[in-house]
Amino acid sequence: MRRRRSLTVIVGLGLAACSRRAPDPCDPSSWAERACQDAVGQGGYYSHGTFIPHVYPYPYPYYFGNYGTYVTRGGRVNSSSPETYARPSSAGPVTRGGFGSTGEHAGGFAGE
Repeated sequence: MRRRRSLTVIVGLGLAACSRRAPDPCDPSSWAERACQDAVGQGGYYSHGTFIPHVYPYPYPYYFGNYGTYVTRGGRVNSSSPETYARPSSAGPVTRGGFGSTGEHAGGFAGE
């Protein structure tokens, strides 16, 4: 009996996790512009911090056009918050070049 109850709990948690999955950001009814651009470029999108692989056979303008047509014909968009499609914070910050303390040089330009 205990084993059956454990299995039921595990299945229930799995179904709950699936129901939390964010809708495809490139679908016109759940359009999220920036998330769609990222999804097309990355071959998938993040849903509550989990990467969902998805093949997008067309470039971004195709999906943008579908969205425009959908709205023009009276379609309603049920958009999610941008945080829904955010990368997990454990992925770490994006490092970009810059000056700051690493660009400081006591002697001026290199080679002086």
